[in-house]
Amino acid sequence: MNVKHVLLLVLATVSLGAMDEPTKTDKNAIVYVKTSDDKTIGVERWKIDEMKVLLVLLEHQKDLNSLDNPIQATMITSEELELMRNALGYISLGLFQSFYNTLFNEDVPQLAPGQTILSLDQGKMHTLVNTAGRIQAHGVSAFCLSYIVPSDVQGRFLVPYFIDPILRMLPVTHQVLAGHLGSVWTVAFSPDGSKMVSGCLGQRKNLILWDISNPEEITYQALEDHPDGVKTAVFSPDGNKIVSGCLGSRDNLIMWDISNPEEITYQVLEDHPDGVEEAVFSPDGSKIVSRGSMQNDLILWDISNPGAITQQVLAGHPNDVNTVAFSPDGNRIISGCWGQQNNLILWNVSNPEEITHQVLAGHPNDVLMAAFSPDGSKIVSGCSGPRDNLIVWDISNPAEITQHVLKGHPSGVETAAFSTDRKMIVSGSSGEENNLLLWNISNPEAITHKVLVGHPDYVWTVAFNSDGNMIVSGCLGKQDNLILWNVSNPEEITHKVLAGHPHDVMSVAFSPDGRKIASGGNGDEDKASLMLHQLVAVAEEKALQNCNSAQAQFLYQLCLASVRGFSIQLTSPYAMGM
Repeated sequence: MNVKHVLLLVLATVSLGAMDEPTKTDKNAIVYVKTSDDKTIGVERWKIDEMKVLLVLLEHQKDLNSLDNPIQATMITSEELELMRNALGYISLGLFQSFYNTLFNEDVPQLAPGQTILSLDQGKMHTLVNTAGRIQAHGVSAFCLSYIVPSDVQGRFLVPYFIDPILRMLPVTHQVLAGHLGSVWTVAFSPDGSKMVSGCLGQRKNLILWDISNPEEITYQALEDHPDGVKTAVFSPDGNKIVSGCLGSRDNLIMWDISNPEEITYQVLEDHPDGVEEAVFSPDGSKIVSRGSMQNDLILWDISNPGAITQQVLAGHPNDVNTVAFSPDGNRIISGCWGQQNNLILWNVSNPEEITHQVLAGHPNDVLMAAFSPDGSKIVSGCSGPRDNLIVWDISNPAEITQHVLKGHPSGVETAAFSTDRKMIVSGSSGEENNLLLWNISNPEAITHKVLVGHPDYVWTVAFNSDGNMIVSGCLGKQDNLILWNVSNPEEITHKVLAGHPHDVMSVAFSPDGRKIASGGNGDEDKASLMLHQLVAVAEEKALQNCNSAQAQFLYQLCLASVRGFSIQLTSPYAMGM
């Protein structure tokens, strides 16, 4: 794969995108900006997208921008904004060289060692670069500096700004990971992203550890000691252990030591009378909490001394426990069960000698899921039925816990997750309508939501990436059962259906770096029950990282031209040599 092939791939992607996914926002629409010198200027929307500070201001206006209600851009003058407008226009036309020549009163050589952009005369070039940095127009900054700084510096510091938008345009690719003989119900990445663990139904090859450090040569080891289907498997925070749970009464909870891949060892944790549905590590890796499929079957394990593991039963639920999670500080646990009473409990486990709990009353039916926010100040929980089926709890003051019922799902809520910045929640439910909702909870007094339309059936699983700008969701059924959502701009959410699964998708996970998605679903040995999706194709990424400045500049121009909706008629030394 070379840069020319990547260019052709981008061209195809742009063309297909233009035909298949018309944009919701007119990129050539005018956005009005009021500058620090009290002048109002109209700027094309696609140019605002390249000036991140102005884009944030526009998003806060929520489609209310007008000549009478412009963006209040006090950080930029009218002269600076006009200079930015012109620079972006010339870049998108492939004519920046001619514009560049007008920025100086006399020829400017490359910067000498020890010089910075501040060494330039106080002319237009100096103004343009400083302005681009101030409003985070990184592409313009890189374009200007590429004419001045030495080539070795360009490769390290400028080219990444050019290729970043190209990487986002490349299509998602996937691999079927063959190994399991049944439907995959659980999948997780190791903290460093080099490994995966997955569990499936059945008695053979029901737990597999995958080495994905080399995407071109993925290998696996079957961990075969569970006698029945594996429903849960996760890594410890340090990546040296795995805990897994299976159906049945024998060997149903196992902790694996994988610190030495050549000699993996394990311990069976005995006390669950029947199958284990879920198990998770505490954030410091010293404890495990597990839930079984029997009444009130919730156990806290202290594994700080592997030679003397102890356990405590957490008694409080009257029925089978459906969900369990640790708080980010490891001091609390949230759990939910079937039934109408005591169906959601918050446990304080900070003192193992004196564990206490509070019943969170609010859900009228079976609690199906519960999760903490990244800072541990909130909990989101979902239940079956059409009423009070999604609640956000503020637990920042344990003595005065408050709740907000989120109304929008017509059916029971099976899954939900917080974004990393705690401002959004995504939730999935049964049914064909309003089965995936994105909530803005940044203002608890004015919570809003958007329906994410795409899945035709019951949404079973959701996850945010580590940046909080992407969501992956899986549903039951054979069509549109795995979707990747870009929520970086809440006013213009886009999505891409990830093809490959022939049946229901039951489990999804993002890799820690957000570049991969693992998905598991119903299938068998001959079907795609486990898939690894590369959001950035490895070969293309390597080629782009090896771009020289001329190639990277050309691709960046291609991106800007494509968002304008113009035909691609750019000229550059690289394009002429194709």
